[in-house]
Amino acid sequence: MKKKIFSILFALVLVLSFSLVTAVPARADIIDVPGDHNTIQAAIDAASPGDIIIVAAGTYNERVNIDKSLTLEGANAGVPVTGVRGPESIINPQGLDLDFGVLIDGADTIATFDGFTVENYKRAGILAGAFSLENDPAVVHILNNIVTEPVGQQNNNCIQLADGTTGTVIGNEVSGANLESPDWSGSGILVSGSSNVLVSNNYVHDCEGGIQIQGYAEYRDAPAENNIVEYNLVEGNESGIVPQMNSIGTIIRYNDVLNNDEGIAVMAIDYSWPEHSTPSGTEIHSNNIVGNVNYGVKSGLWGSNTGEVLAEEVDATKNWWGHASGPSGEHGRVNPDGKVVGKGDSVSDNVDWDPWLRRPVWTNPAGKDLPPDRPSQ
Repeated sequence: MKKKIFSILFALVLVLSFSLVTAVPARADIIDVPGDHNTIQAAIDAASPGDIIIVAAGTYNERVNIDKSLTLEGANAGVPVTGVRGPESIINPQGLDLDFGVLIDGADTIATFDGFTVENYKRAGILAGAFSLENDPAVVHILNNIVTEPVGQQNNNCIQLADGTTGTVIGNEVSGANLESPDWSGSGILVSGSSNVLVSNNYVHDCEGGIQIQGYAEYRDAPAENNIVEYNLVEGNESGIVPQMNSIGTIIRYNDVLNNDEGIAVMAIDYSWPEHSTPSGTEIHSNNIVGNVNYGVKSGLWGSNTGEVLAEEVDATKNWWGHASGPSGEHGRVNPDGKVVGKGDSVSDNVDWDPWLRRPVWTNPAGKDLPPDRPSQ
């Protein structure tokens, strides 16, 4: 039976001292690593709120805990993963008895983490906010990083932004997010219980759930509202983009969603929860949805009562489905005699796809041209 694409919000159980930041100074100092300090964490500990830490290329065998308002710039700061990058600043916590590579925490923290590679972590690559933490950051910008699959065990999420933390996730490459569980899945990028987040120009591949947006209502008063997913290249995942549970007003536009098992899955939850948890207001427009195995867009329900559809009809109009004739499948385009004439990706019931686009959308996802093996159109 196919695994439910329902992402675990990573529960981090650590005993840490958190700094409470209430103000950012007007003048920032620049701290070099190495140079001023030999490790990234030593530079963070010595920094004042608002400082900029510049980390040279090299491998840093440590985990990083950002607990105050700082900017950390790796050797490829400002260079998206699809650009011409030089030698990397690599955070490598392998062998440390910790579950994360980078933790961004601390009440009222405003932080930027830009231009690194994070590898050889156990469960979470870059973690900004979790329900188990007492002092979630306020605003976090996760930019231009490469987050690879974990070592030693399957992970939950490569990048997680959660529990009220807002900000941006832009220009990153994430891969290999998997979790060996019959009911749960790993996420390349997870926005959980957070609103007004921009997820843009990322390359997300070979994950169970590529980009997942999930909110909570009565069980946890943390909806995910008005999040935008745009200009991403999402390919080779079990599910490419997944708004689910109490996600409200998610905008999915100008993405290339290619060769996933399911391209975009809008999923309600009725699975041992104290409430029906139902996405609403999802808008899916101007995407290239091509070569996905089961569905280009699916609307449905995870849980025990799988015969009922709780989600509202999904607005997936004005997308390119891989063929000028429109989407295929039982709920795709048919002629007046009821014969399926659409030759593009399939759609499920509860998806409004008409009108559709007769040609691809120019998206330049993740800031680069599409791979040469893009499906023929």
